[in-house]
Amino acid sequence: MSAVQTIDPMQQLGEYWRSLLPADGGLPDRRDVGPNRQIANLLPHLILMEVTEDDVVFRLVGTGHSARVPHDITGRRYGDYIGAERIARGVKRAGSMIQYACGARVLVRERYERERQEEVIMNCLPLIDGKSGAPFILAHAGTTLALEELLQVEGPFLTQPFSGFEFVDLGFGLPPADIRARDETPFPEAFNR
Repeated sequence: MSAVQTIDPMQQLGEYWRSLLPADGGLPDRRDVGPNRQIANLLPHLILMEVTEDDVVFRLVGTGHSARVPHDITGRRYGDYIGAERIARGVKRAGSMIQYACGARVLVRERYERERQEEVIMNCLPLIDGKSGAPFILAHAGTTLALEELLQVEGPFLTQPFSGFEFVDLGFGLPPADIRARDETPFPEAFNR
């Protein structure tokens, strides 16, 4: 019997992202992201977000998130759920991902009924809208206790403060040290690869 081999979602998304890179340079076009055998297992847990000047708008939310978010958030602004200071920091971080063509790993706690909780890792990649030039982030946050044990979510990961944020080199490097010092929050040792 052979062991089942699992692929890290960031590695899998990164390979897909690199397959979408335009030949003439730049970031992948968000319009090129779609159902594909290469990421079929990730599709239910993908989120596509547009980064505006002062907020983030949820443009597409995978069906796998319906058990953890109390209503459809498609078209809603992140600022509808979290404070202005956190939005401003998120917009800066997303801007760095777009500018330096790098991804990010985000660690967030999700809270469930009966005081249970779990850490969720969200993997994020930068995209651009090829027509308008608007920046986008493609994010993946996989199954958790809420989905595996059908627990009621009391604090969805999308509304919780980040407990870790790290830029990920997708083959083009990382932001300069001063930006990383400003934006990164190291993951606890238990979550390091």
